[in-house]
Amino acid sequence: MPAPGERFVLTADVERFPHFVATRGSKGTVADVSHGSVSLRLDDPPAGAEEWDNEIVWGDGVGRDFWEEVERLSPGDDRPQGRATDEEDEAGWLVEWDGGWETAATPEAAGKIVEAKIAKWGDVDQDDFRIVPNVPPPEDMAGRAT
Repeated sequence: MPAPGERFVLTADVERFPHFVATRGSKGTVADVSHGSVSLRLDDPPAGAEEWDNEIVWGDGVGRDFWEEVERLSPGDDRPQGRATDEEDEAGWLVEWDGGWETAATPEAAGKIVEAKIAKWGDVDQDDFRIVPNVPPPEDMAGRAT
């Protein structure tokens, strides 16, 4: 269950017909978790969200819809944490797109992630993704990541 104050990014458009559609890539903060529902207050809410207090609400228990439509952001820096893989320790490749990323053990596995996202989202293509080696950032002379 997410906790109040946690940050998330939408990984899909979230429709609350007929009021509004929050677009993929929108970010927000969990405002409330109670009675099996979660409210995510959007940083830049779309028109029509005002009567919902600029929040998207997932009710009836936080199930698959919530976890398929959001990705947790890293505390303090608002970067997506990525979804862990079974081969997390061997995640040598990073698949990046606008608003998120995932790790993969091999270039072939990274390609499968891209194929799955294209099939799921439909409005993206190969050019919307970047597959790069998953290496730590370089460190400066003081040992801090740059």
